[in-house]
Amino acid sequence: MKRLALLAGAILIILAMALHTGEKKGVELPPPEENLVPSPSQQGPAWENEMEEILVQVFESSYRTAGPAVGEFENGQAADLVLFQHGFDNSGGPLSFNHPMGLTTDGQRLILADTRNNRVLIWNELPDSNTVPDLVLGQPDFYHNVPGDGLDEMNWPVGVATDGTSLAVADTMNNRVLVWLDFPTENGEPADLAIYGPPDQPIGGPWGVYFLDNRFIVVSTWGNSGVYIWNHIPSADEPPDLVLTGDGMMGTPRQVWSDEQRLVVVDHNIALESGGSQPGMLFWLDFPTADEPPDFYMTGMLWGPAMDHQGRFMVLNNYGLAIWNDFPAGPDDEADLVIGSPMIAEWIRRQEYRFDDGDGSSIVPAGDRLYISLYNANMVVGYRSLPASPDDLPDFALGSTSIWINPMENKGFFENPVPASDGEHLFVASGFSRRLCVWRNIPDESGATPDVIYTFPNLEPTNVWVENGKLALGTNSSIVYIWNHLPLAGELPDVVLNLENIFAPPESDSAETGIIPVWVCLAKNRLFVWEVGGTILVWNEVPTEQEDPDLVIPTDLPISWLCVDDDRLVVTTRDDEVRVYDLIDLLSLQPPATEKLSKEGAPQIENALRLVLRRDANREEFRAPTGVHSRENKLLLVDLELSEVFIWNGFPTQNDQPPDAVLGSKMEWATNSNTFFWPAMVWYDGDHLWVGETKFSNRLLRFSPS
Repeated sequence: MKRLALLAGAILIILAMALHTGEKKGVELPPPEENLVPSPSQQGPAWENEMEEILVQVFESSYRTAGPAVGEFENGQAADLVLFQHGFDNSGGPLSFNHPMGLTTDGQRLILADTRNNRVLIWNELPDSNTVPDLVLGQPDFYHNVPGDGLDEMNWPVGVATDGTSLAVADTMNNRVLVWLDFPTENGEPADLAIYGPPDQPIGGPWGVYFLDNRFIVVSTWGNSGVYIWNHIPSADEPPDLVLTGDGMMGTPRQVWSDEQRLVVVDHNIALESGGSQPGMLFWLDFPTADEPPDFYMTGMLWGPAMDHQGRFMVLNNYGLAIWNDFPAGPDDEADLVIGSPMIAEWIRRQEYRFDDGDGSSIVPAGDRLYISLYNANMVVGYRSLPASPDDLPDFALGSTSIWINPMENKGFFENPVPASDGEHLFVASGFSRRLCVWRNIPDESGATPDVIYTFPNLEPTNVWVENGKLALGTNSSIVYIWNHLPLAGELPDVVLNLENIFAPPESDSAETGIIPVWVCLAKNRLFVWEVGGTILVWNEVPTEQEDPDLVIPTDLPISWLCVDDDRLVVTTRDDEVRVYDLIDLLSLQPPATEKLSKEGAPQIENALRLVLRRDANREEFRAPTGVHSRENKLLLVDLELSEVFIWNGFPTQNDQPPDAVLGSKMEWATNSNTFFWPAMVWYDGDHLWVGETKFSNRLLRFSPS
């Protein structure tokens, strides 16, 4: 997998959003004002205010609380709890989906890949309401979700396919396709066959799998990217009869559809003729017999191609359901019907319906019925009759009580957590979900829901920092929120810093200004704000009103993440470096911000460089360092690509000083308590270690010293 793709998920946490609504019983088209805020286990009051329309909920949450912890962290130790999920090896039940992806049917049964629960669910009759499935594969029952690599286990299944007799599952993180030659009839029934591809061209991360009358198709998403086509169900390592790459246009192919005559491949990174790449779909008007380029392609976030029995072609496009009355004839052939609002503001306020799709969302017609898996909404929506107008919304949901309610967010479970804690309270920002979550006490049980939830309809948090009873929140919109006292009861910010016009040199009439993502740190009552992609601003005292910074630290470093303690500035970079600067020297080198905001002629940050860390005494470099945190002379560092967290119990004094402990297992794509799945953010509160996972995981893991 390309490192840039990994880093994009870790660093740019704010690339996507998920719907978040209040519970409505028996109402499918709710008034907008009743769906502004989430509803975890208990309803709380919500209000809108003048401060960027922040929405606040306060709950009477109940959970065990943790006391002080002593000791040190040990190599490979397991996390002791997880937030934003029900728990370790706990799916939440048969109708609790976690980012469902692939859907298929034989006209009688419905099959769903419940991806992050590491299972496949089967309804023996096509459901027309929120009906419990009849079978589960990959797990012994409906309540477990631990990954594995046995024939009766799965690790992140994505695609499913059936011809009515056999069943195939793209077992993505196990780099294989599982096949049941006869359709399974028992929970946890092992597959008959695991297909890995030939040794010299193995399947890498299969996302799509498809049966045709005389073909078996598998999408290899990374490594040997392409579409593998066999003229029959192959053996475990049998070479394919054709490997299709679109004459090199495929980057990371994801899904496949065909009607025997035509072929469509969804690809997240189509290699464009003009250079660069874009997500979209590749179209062959005649099924290819050699590795040939497509007849045309469409660009956009397109998912789940399908065709109903009326011959209408349909995809999910920008959170809408797009339908062509006939198969598209070319790249400019616009859909005849689009259902769902394309307006983000309306989506946030739930005034119009949006199909909250995402990676791997699927569409499957079954006669007059239509089922659509919504990856980011954690449910499947269904039509009892095929939609014919823009007003035709889904009739029901599987996995939710309403098509409007994301059940995960309804429980207070959010995406891409960025933690901060003072050892007594826990704060978690989620740019993906536009939330700040507050626990008044440190939870001591998995799945504990927040006491307070802040929702920001007009911006996305980037990170949160707590220090000496103050809290700062960075955003993607040049806005910094500051609370002078920790917001434990839903208090609004005391200070709103708008930095939109600060980043440009004032002497330049042509300087571009604009909305810029900002990260925040607090240390020794100073506020540090990093303009993502450039300058670090410093206030010598945390500001109590709108005011300019005291110092500006210019830097051209390709920073991924940074932290500040009393003595040091530590940054990770996209060049895979971990750089440590002497904070006192660094600050003393900078002229006052009033003298110069330009980078030209400013003292170089490198003059205060103290260390460039390696990950062990053999001077091996990090692969993709992201989150970093320093506290009480400890240093904690996440490497996303290695799926590991490095811990120095005493701050390192040499470049090649090895860490005292390493958590996680190198490149283990699993969701156990002792492995990570794209770890990106880390925080140590003096007692516990918190690790937030990103992109394809929404877990927040807690580790306690032994």
